[in-house]
Amino acid sequence: MSRTQAMKVKEIDDKWTRPSKSELLKKLLNALFTREGKGIWSWWFLISRFTWELPQHILGIGFSLFTLAMGWVRDVYTYEGSIVVLRDVQGKKGALLKRNKYLSYLSGVSLGSFLCIAGRASEQRLQAITQHEYGHYLQSQRAGWLYLLVIGLPSIISASQGSRFHRKMWWERNANELSASFHKTNDLAYIPMA
Repeated sequence: MSRTQAMKVKEIDDKWTRPSKSELLKKLLNALFTREGKGIWSWWFLISRFTWELPQHILGIGFSLFTLAMGWVRDVYTYEGSIVVLRDVQGKKGALLKRNKYLSYLSGVSLGSFLCIAGRASEQRLQAITQHEYGHYLQSQRAGWLYLLVIGLPSIISASQGSRFHRKMWWERNANELSASFHKTNDLAYIPMA
């Protein structure tokens, strides 16, 4: 990270105040049963979370509640119908969490409608990884119960092999393509992953 990027991250961090655990839990529960949009589609996405996407959604709820209980969650917000759980890479007492040496400082995992993103970066980089993880959310909607086996597990394994290898995998490229297509179709700004 360059010095300019580090200064931008520090400026963002200085302006930001961590919500309390109860505020974060309230935001998480509110987002869990909310779907942005109108009409029948808003109901379909809510039903899909608890039927078609049930296995990964349960893992997403569990992982999010665990990180919240541990005090690692910085914020919770919705992004185009998904639930973003932004978490620290530090534990409760300030000790750095151990992480694979190949994973970047900003990393993410998508479990159902939960986009769990860890680390600190510029707002643009955070937006890019959120949009990439949103592509995995779209894959989850399409693959249903097969998502964890066909996309989730291979993605975790490839991420442990290094980011260059990981980015070349079809499921990672497909997540970027789906997200770019979604953002273009809905006239939303898209920031490609670097």
